[in-house]
Amino acid sequence: MNLEGSLIFPMCGDSVLLGRKMRGIGAGFWNGFGGKAESGETIEEGALRELEEEIGIVGAPADLVSAGVIDFHNTRDGEDEIGFRVHIFILKHWGGEPQESEEMKSLTWFPLADLPLHEMRPADCEWMPAVFEGNIIQADVTYAPDKTTLVGGVKMDVVGRWK
Repeated sequence: MNLEGSLIFPMCGDSVLLGRKMRGIGAGFWNGFGGKAESGETIEEGALRELEEEIGIVGAPADLVSAGVIDFHNTRDGEDEIGFRVHIFILKHWGGEPQESEEMKSLTWFPLADLPLHEMRPADCEWMPAVFEGNIIQADVTYAPDKTTLVGGVKMDVVGRWK
């Protein structure tokens, strides 16, 4: 994998906080919060930094619950262009109130039974429900050069339970 990053999903009871991403890959779609780890950061430190930058809430590494790892690939003319390993975390305890930023807008609490799957990236529609059912997953996802079209579907294994 070329890059490593994270996605955090703040949860309260049977609801998850999602935001509409405003730039980069996935712009316009609902998603969790996160991004690339910076040099010298652990994945957990990077995840919590991104969370604070994107929506202004503060979490502690001890409160992060690992829910899996997804290897994303973006292709160019059939060749592997870039690989991005994303660590998925659930966060149930934090400080502060979520606030919109330039990167994440329309922050909304969604019941887990009513996720806006039709407004998410194609792969998210497949792996996200498995995670919110309490599964720890390992998945592999390949997108076409348009970074929107799935190539070959989501290859996913459930490797444990976080809940």
